[in-house]
Amino acid sequence: MVKIYLRYGLKKTIGVIASAPANVVFDPTGKCALTGALEQVVMWNVRRGAEVSTFIPSLESKKKQPLVSRLCMSPDKRTLAVGYVDGSIRLWDLESRTVKSTFRGHKGEVTALCFDKSGQTLASGGADTDLVVWDVVAEAGKFRLRGHKNAITDLKFLHSHGASLVSSSKDFLVKIWDLETQHCVQTIVGHRAEVWSFDINAEETRLLTASDDQIRVYKLGAPERIVPGQKKEGADDMEVDGDDANKDSNPDAVLSEEIERRAVFMGALERKSKERPSLLRFRPDGAALALQSSGKTIEFLKVYNQEEVRQKRRKRKRKEKQKRKGDAPPAATPEPSAAEVELPSDEFAHKQVLRTQHKIQSFAFSPDTKSKAVLVSLQNNSIELYKIRLEQKVNKPGESAEEGGADDAQEEQQKGEEEKRSEKVSTIELPGHRADIRALAISSNDEMILSASNNMIKLWNTRTFNCIRTIKTGYGLCAAFAPGDRHVILGTKTGGLELYDLQASRELETIENAHKGAIWGIQMRPDRRGIVTCSADKTVKFWDFELVPDTESGTGEQTRLSLSLKSVEDMPDDVLAVKYSADGKFIACSLLDTTVRIYFADSMKFFLSLYGHKLPVMTLDISDDSALIITGSADKNIKIWGLDFGDCHRSLYAHTDSVMSVAFVPGTHYFFSAGKDGAVKYWDADKFEQIMTLEGHQSEIWALAVSSEGQFVVTGSHDRSLRVWERSDEQLVLEEEREQEMEEAWEGELEQEGRYAVEDKAESAKATTKSLESIRAGERLLDALQLVLVENQNADLYHQELQKWEANHAGEAQPDTSSKPAPPKPNIILQGRNPSDHLLFILKSIKAAELEEAILILPLNDVLRLLRYLDTWVKAGRQIELCSRVLFYLVRLHQAQISSNRAGRDTLQSLRTNIRQQLKKVKDTIGFNMAAMGFLRRQLDLSSDAIFFEVREKLAQQKEQKQKKRPRQYWEDDPK
Repeated sequence: MVKIYLRYGLKKTIGVIASAPANVVFDPTGKCALTGALEQVVMWNVRRGAEVSTFIPSLESKKKQPLVSRLCMSPDKRTLAVGYVDGSIRLWDLESRTVKSTFRGHKGEVTALCFDKSGQTLASGGADTDLVVWDVVAEAGKFRLRGHKNAITDLKFLHSHGASLVSSSKDFLVKIWDLETQHCVQTIVGHRAEVWSFDINAEETRLLTASDDQIRVYKLGAPERIVPGQKKEGADDMEVDGDDANKDSNPDAVLSEEIERRAVFMGALERKSKERPSLLRFRPDGAALALQSSGKTIEFLKVYNQEEVRQKRRKRKRKEKQKRKGDAPPAATPEPSAAEVELPSDEFAHKQVLRTQHKIQSFAFSPDTKSKAVLVSLQNNSIELYKIRLEQKVNKPGESAEEGGADDAQEEQQKGEEEKRSEKVSTIELPGHRADIRALAISSNDEMILSASNNMIKLWNTRTFNCIRTIKTGYGLCAAFAPGDRHVILGTKTGGLELYDLQASRELETIENAHKGAIWGIQMRPDRRGIVTCSADKTVKFWDFELVPDTESGTGEQTRLSLSLKSVEDMPDDVLAVKYSADGKFIACSLLDTTVRIYFADSMKFFLSLYGHKLPVMTLDISDDSALIITGSADKNIKIWGLDFGDCHRSLYAHTDSVMSVAFVPGTHYFFSAGKDGAVKYWDADKFEQIMTLEGHQSEIWALAVSSEGQFVVTGSHDRSLRVWERSDEQLVLEEEREQEMEEAWEGELEQEGRYAVEDKAESAKATTKSLESIRAGERLLDALQLVLVENQNADLYHQELQKWEANHAGEAQPDTSSKPAPPKPNIILQGRNPSDHLLFILKSIKAAELEEAILILPLNDVLRLLRYLDTWVKAGRQIELCSRVLFYLVRLHQAQISSNRAGRDTLQSLRTNIRQQLKKVKDTIGFNMAAMGFLRRQLDLSSDAIFFEVREKLAQQKEQKQKKRPRQYWEDDPK
């Protein structure tokens, strides 16, 4: 008889505010923040510190989802592009919280994303050194650009002087790509280290790059042709292309070939911080520039307007004239004066350095131009909102960073002034831990979850999954609820026992020297009157609960819970785990010497010794009927023992890394295990079989807890997340589960096939890569072509037999219909459609981003057959755009094979004539619609009263009055 189990599935992921390597962005209103929280994107209300919504892709596969690596908001503020570490990109609609498109073009982590000004084109850069340009409207890839030798770090579009794309990389290079010709037109090689980030101002006149200890400034302009023999300008940063990037960049070197230059080096600005740069961004209004370091600082620079720049240059010119008074007359060919030279110090000046208490992951400016808010995500799983004031100046108005003359004492004084000019407005840190979660406990009524980490414990509601208590503690390694679920006992790394009152959120008692080493385990005694603790000091201690006077109550009449030491038992080695049997008869202790010792609980007399593990036993548990004991070890194995004789029933190779926690489901012989490999596994201890695997954690799992009825399981990980796995009503059969696991393993190998394949080194290539979805789409299309072929053959055979029957009974007045051939039965797969319509339906169901890769699977015979169907659909005027796209892919991929086939040439000739006519009709329709919309717009403008100047002025005055009455927001400066 087949045994049926119930499936567990992920219910909720909590405890993660912002995770690496994702950046943080503002939402369109500037009131919420969007962060990458492991595999999901979370929107947070910055002012209230509450979660607004979560963006989780709904996938059919149960395998682990990839981490979010990059976020980018579209210019229209309606679409959010999210890049993942597996190379995929999803476009999310912010209003409906659904995925609009999915792109797959990278073989590694997506490290950079950027929209163009219209929001219709998306560029992505990855750790695989490739750039991919995507068409957002057509939901398909345009092309791939190759040229960098290391991971891409940043991307920006250039719209002036033609469509261009600027990219930076860890290979010390910045490249400018022409999107029309699809090749690199300039390579900037002046950097002496990795280029971690860059940005372009709104006017597209300045390019700033962040590398080593400098901010390098480049002047952008129209493409400039430099002919052979011309001396290089901008010595160190002379642009080259191709192999010239590795040649010596001498100031007096002469070009050997004609090149095109769009960026000219102006100079460099010295950074305040000596740590490597991480992110460089202009403020949306262009009045400020921020540079984030890899440490705890963000440098803010003021960007002067044109009038301020002219004043600084005039002042420098006056200084130059005063300096030249009395000097010798200038030479016949004088060099340009200082006032005529464009210096970066004329346009940019350091104003402030923001210092945080923890390392910074990323930052973002508020989209509100009147706001001075800066959103900062930290590496300790928190978000901070700052208000920055740049009005006060660090240097004098006419001095540059080099001319300021500030000594060390002045710099220390400036640090204090800078701190005053930055104000922390709000912090989001309550819904998550600052460090990895080391211990978990569930209350007796399953209504609360306790999680412990370094210096903090948190209490979570199991219904709303909100954090209801946060208490500062020591470094907790184990925890347990006291009877009544109103108190918590915590064992720390320093060997202390801490007792807390949850209702008052206060510490009741701390026994600092409870153990001389780290406390690895706390277990409640079966009589609920005390606890037992085990430690690295080779002892097991028994504690009793007692009530003592509460001195903090004031009167001393009230009592509080306390712990008193009852007895101490010495062990031969460090004790890593301790567990009572449910009947209270035995107590089991796992030692560092890889053995498990079982004692009688009442007398602590030795009963059994379980040996067989090759490494220390990290965790153990005993079933409710006291029949089985399971042990999990650092040797990656789980052993199932009988508690009556201590015999090993089965040894299971459970995880690919150390087993950190095991726990029985109450009342059963099913148990869960968690390991450093990040997997949670569900087992049947009677049949010695794995039931299922729960994947989701992105790092090691330290703790696991099962509810009192086994309805849900909670796991805590090094990735700072708590995951709640809930038992569902979905039934599970082991054979089907094994088949599904084998299929997923095969699909995983299929995805990895082309990941490390050697490809051509062409500078431009196709954008998409083979993925599991594209393979499935190609298989559906191939099956549809085969089905259509069979259906057409059956139809032809029926018509031939019908014609023969009609010819044989042509002269009969009443022919015998019993011998008349019956028509073929309709195929249920066609769903009432004819074969041609079914094939078109399958073709339309393939996503545009996967269409090209799906067509690659088709053999030549099916390609020729598909071409004939395309000709039929084009003649009928059906799906002209789709047919054109498919025809373009087929001709580009199989041009030689189709041209050498006579039937293929004839079909192409017919398609050429028909598709031109249909495309002309589509073009005329689009032109007519655009003209009609333009006419309607003009009619609306003419019928509007807002064209009169008096009305416009009155509306402007009303708007200004509303702005004055509007209350000042918390991130805005006080107008007074």
